[in-house]
Amino acid sequence: MSTPRWLNSRQIERRIVIRGDLILETPARLGNGDTDGLVDMPLLLDPLQGMPLLTGASIAGALRSYLQQREVGYWAKAEKDPLTKTLFGLQEGDNGKQSWLIVDDSLGVSAPPLETAATTSAHGDETPRRPRVELRDGVAIDPETRTAAEKKKYDFEALQAGTRFPLRLELLVREKERDKVLRGVALALQGLERGEIPIGGRKRRGLGQCRVQGWEVIDYDLTDPQRLVAWLDGDESGKQEDARIAPLLGLTAEPGDDGRVSFCLDATFDLDGSLLIRSAPIRKGEPDFVHLRSRRGNE
Repeated sequence: MSTPRWLNSRQIERRIVIRGDLILETPARLGNGDTDGLVDMPLLLDPLQGMPLLTGASIAGALRSYLQQREVGYWAKAEKDPLTKTLFGLQEGDNGKQSWLIVDDSLGVSAPPLETAATTSAHGDETPRRPRVELRDGVAIDPETRTAAEKKKYDFEALQAGTRFPLRLELLVREKERDKVLRGVALALQGLERGEIPIGGRKRRGLGQCRVQGWEVIDYDLTDPQRLVAWLDGDESGKQEDARIAPLLGLTAEPGDDGRVSFCLDATFDLDGSLLIRSAPIRKGEPDFVHLRSRRGNE
């Protein structure tokens, strides 16, 4: 007689809620794949609120890719039972394992002080404001001549640097795999601490650089009835904050393993002539063509 399905519990003993603000350091292109609008590549927006959307699947995919690179290096094959599969699950034919990390979608909000971070709605609630958008031009490159392809100019929308995405992740923990999943999520989230995980399109062109500057962690021990009720009620008592994720997860040492091999080239280049990267004017009375500007920090 087979075991009843309701007895096949995942034996979850703890739920750890992790939050942090992901700040764009350079503009980011989070496209929706639609090419029928006024812009060739518009932003992905939440259909209900009209705010820029960063999906949980995109965040989880970036974290998974980064963790695998930290484990085995670039373009290397993973070992038989890597941290990546333990934390994020796997699919092998008809069998598989669910991820222990739940990643929520996030809506981008405006970056102060260029805009006020919130405004009062008609109902008296604090409502986040939509971030500013930069319009960029691009051109397809002919693979044979390595020059601009004929009639292949396009434009796309990019979120302004400074845009903030509030992140929320929930880590499910059971005793059998506790050490591995805690170490795995610490390694993955270190990539966001260090600004090593870009998001969106055209990352090799410098877009999508981002960083989390601080974390909040709420640990719910589900074997304790009071903490179980606290999780059900959304009680945030016991919340801890730190700039680093490892201490908040109870790791006594930084999980510093890194299988990557890389180098950094730091150089300064000078223009030997004039350069104009044109942008359409945004205010009445401005010149027909102005140089493209992009927010960095508070400027």
